Amino acid sequence: MTEAERYEKTLYKGKKKKAKKTPQEAWMDLIAEASNSAPSSLQAYMCRLSMLGNVPRKEKQFRNFTSNSLNLRGNQAQIVQSLWKYLSDLRATQQAEQQSKQQQQQQQQHTPDETIDRHVCPTVKEAKMEKVGHGESPKKASSELTSKSVRKTVRKLLKKAPKRSMKIKALRSAVRDALGLDNNNNKTTKKKLKEMLTNELNTDSKRIKVDGKLVTLA
Repeated sequence: MTEAERYEKTLYKGKKKKAKKTPQEAWMDLIAEASNSAPSSLQAYMCRLSMLGNVPRKEKQFRNFTSNSLNLRGNQAQIVQSLWKYLSDLRATQQAEQQSKQQQQQQQQHTPDETIDRHVCPTVKEAKMEKVGHGESPKKASSELTSKSVRKTVRKLLKKAPKRSMKIKALRSAVRDALGLDNNNNKTTKKKLKEMLTNELNTDSKRIKVDGKLVTLA
């Protein structure tokens, strides 16, 4: 190694790893996002909150901080409640989406490589395909897409979700995973699931509330 190469090596340190956000930083990012996505009646307050900095993440401290910082008292106290509700719902939705994304990644990691399966044990692969041809099917292929299974799965997922709420898109993806349809690229099946989910949300209106893109289990 020449002197010049040795010198260049000492200068190169590579890319720095991106530091993980603290809970408070994530909370402030959420408030900044809410300043654009919140209803017009709340956007100005959200914008002011995003510029304050260390906004508390817990409800009681948030109420006191917001009431004092934005001078919201008396008849305007309801605005503080609306601000907290919007932020907590947005946080719950993002957490549910993140959880669904992690579950999908875990499923992909645990899915055996088809090429390895084919080369290592072709006889087993052929035996499995033969069983499917004679009426026996793998676990995922055996999942039946019925109104009952969709309804049961929706309630189960919403019960486990933060605040018992999920965005419709995230809920549909989670239902597809739970019913073993994640790897099914059949457009007809996906369309059928979407129609059945919409129908269930409208039918079960006493227990399931739909507010825009957010679905909540009562």
